[in-house]
Amino acid sequence: HKKGNHGAAIRDLNRASQLDPRYLWPHCRLAEVYNDLGHYRKAAASATRAVAIEPDHVPSLRQLGTAQHNLGRLEAARTAYTRILEQPHCEKDSEIRRRRAEVLTKLGSLELAASDLKSSLVWWLAPDKLFTRDRRVNSLTHAEAIRLCSAVLEAERREPKCKRQSKT
Repeated sequence: HKKGNHGAAIRDLNRASQLDPRYLWPHCRLAEVYNDLGHYRKAAASATRAVAIEPDHVPSLRQLGTAQHNLGRLEAARTAYTRILEQPHCEKDSEIRRRRAEVLTKLGSLELAASDLKSSLVWWLAPDKLFTRDRRVNSLTHAEAIRLCSAVLEAERREPKCKRQSKT
C-alpha cells in the first residue's frame, strides 16, 4: 500500500483475514492502511482484532495507539503505548515515548509527559544513534521536539503543581 494502491491492499488483506481469522498480520496491516488513510475507527477495529490474537504484538499495539489517539480516546491510546513500553525490547522506543508524552500532556499528566519526552529526546539525540535510527520508529524531528517541549513547558507554567496528575 506504500505505493498508493490502498484499495487493492484493503481487498487483499480482507481476503487474507477471512481465510484465517486467527492470523494476526492481515489485521495489523489493515490497521496500518486505515490509519494511513485517516479511517481511524476501522484502524482501531482491525488493530483490536490483532491484539486479541496476540496481546503483546508491538506493531498491532502501535497501530491501536495511533488510531485511539487520533479518535481522541486518550486513555486507550495511553494504555496501548504503555503496553508497548512494558515490552523488554521496547522500553527505550523514542517514538512511542514521544507519542505517549503527547497523550499525557493532553490528559494533564505533565510530569510524566516531561519524563517521557526527556527519555525520548535523550535517546533520539544520542550520538551513537545518529546513523542507526530506524526512521519509521524514530521519526521525531527537531521541530516536533521543540513543539512538544514547548507545549509541555507551557502547560506546566499555566497549571499549578498540586493539580497535576501523576498516574501512568
